[in-house]
Amino acid sequence: MKNFLLPVLILLVSISGHAQSPDIPSGPLVATETPAFSHWTVTCTYAGGDNDAKRDAAYSAAAAKMAASDPVLARMLATRPDMMHRPRLKQRNVIKTGKVRVESWTYADGKQEEKWQNEKGAVTRSAFTGKFTVQMLDGEKTPDFPEFAWLNAGNFKEIKMVNGNKCMVFVGKIQVGQIEDPIFFAKDARPVEGDEATITATAVINLETRMPVSVQYRDQTRKYEYPPAPTVALTMPPEFAAVVQQVEERTKARNAPLSPP
Repeated sequence: MKNFLLPVLILLVSISGHAQSPDIPSGPLVATETPAFSHWTVTCTYAGGDNDAKRDAAYSAAAAKMAASDPVLARMLATRPDMMHRPRLKQRNVIKTGKVRVESWTYADGKQEEKWQNEKGAVTRSAFTGKFTVQMLDGEKTPDFPEFAWLNAGNFKEIKMVNGNKCMVFVGKIQVGQIEDPIFFAKDARPVEGDEATITATAVINLETRMPVSVQYRDQTRKYEYPPAPTVALTMPPEFAAVVQQVEERTKARNAPLSPP
């Protein structure tokens, strides 16, 4: 009898010693689109403080090293010295009313960048140069939380209570651009191979609402909050709307058919 029980006990110990992968809840991993009238803020905190001289020096050194072998980047840095020193992001604020939204970024040095968007285009005024850049959209929809596109069933870890709410936790090895500039990363960035190019990110998503709660990577934590939604529709300011109109007119003129001889 003892000889019979021994293999069974060994088998049970073996099974209990290997935890099964958690079952991921059904439904979307993160909200794909907020209501037409929405408002959210992302507050950034840093373990090393807002002004990290070591981090700034490393950033500048890395940019200079890349510029040494990239003439295009070297010319860009010569005309955009602000790119050698990027102050830390303090807060991102998004207000959305239908097809019009405004997004702003506030940095540790007090500078603020602003982007207005409608169904035709998105116009950004740089916090560092004051110049406008525009992206024509042609009705293309902008995802609300593209910085969480890396979430998948493979990096789901657990469900735990966070601030009194059940939340899903995801941990993944990703590239920093997938959080800091996710739209550009999805369209134009080329993934870089190797462990040095990746970071470990931990995302927390509210299980009931599927809205982001936080994301942590390197020494940074981004906390998501949802103030009351606006009740009045936004209107793109004239100086931003004028930029969209100028680009639209130039595009039409460039695509106009040639006049007959």
